[in-house]
Amino acid sequence: MTDQPRALAPEQWQRLAAAHQAYTDTVSPYYDETRQEVTRRACTSGSIGKADIEALLMWKRLRADTPWTA
Repeated sequence: MTDQPRALAPEQWQRLAAAHQAYTDTVSPYYDETRQEVTRRACTSGSIGKADIEALLMWKRLRADTPWTA
């Protein structure tokens, strides 16, 4: 096992870029709003808090009517 980071090959970056474009072409621009907001906050502060983690968990839930979400 090594501590060296692995770099992606150019063709791997191209595949990621194509997959991201295909994704953004098919979903509402508002779908990822929560993830984008939490990402901005984490980048600005340098850390992620419990409320941010909970926001991401709630965002990915298909149903918000379960007991644990209350």
